[in-house]
Formats: sequence, structure tokens, C-alpha cells
Amino acid sequence: MRELDDDEGRRLVRIIRRGTGSVVTWRRAQMILLSAQNMP
Repeated sequence: MRELDDDEGRRLVRIIRRGTGSVVTWRRAQMILLSAQNMP
């Protein structure tokens, strides 16, 4: 898993907050965000 840049992170947060799109997209975004936050 690679680190996210700011733009990517913001886009993911926006997707998650808005809750639009398919559940799969939402879940994937959430997983990416969580794994990115857990990086040392």
C-alpha cells in the first residue's frame, strides 16, 4: 500500500462524506484511507 498525496486523500474523504456512488466504491475508499492513516 502506498502513501496518499493530499489531493487523493481529500477526494476520498469527500467521497466518504457524501456517501454517493456504489457501496463498493465507498468501502474501497474507506479501506484505502484507513490503511494510509495506519502507515508509520
